[in-house]
Amino acid sequence: MHKDVPIYEEWIGTLDAWRMRNVKAQSTGYLLKQAYAEGSFVKRGQLLFQIDPRPFSGILDSARMLLMEAQAQLANAEARNSRPAERGQVHAVAAEQLLPNKNLR
Repeated sequence: MHKDVPIYEEWIGTLDAWRMRNVKAQSTGYLLKQAYAEGSFVKRGQLLFQIDPRPFSGILDSARMLLMEAQAQLANAEARNSRPAERGQVHAVAAEQLLPNKNLR
């Protein structure tokens, strides 16, 4: 009598995904939540983690204040720089004040 017998083999081992990626943080901070499930597929640009924004908002506010201060200084310097030239057209200012270098007279 002829009978078919299934063929199989058992092995001990571990499996690795054929495509694995290491996840590295681009910034530091306290982790608030993980926005993906372990082992799931993720797409480029997808939110993976949410970190506490409070330390970064303080830094951003400080940078905005420095920017506003620099813009005010620039506006002030431009206003001071334009006044002598305007007055020079009616000869209300000495020529030395109009020239950036006194050796050019």
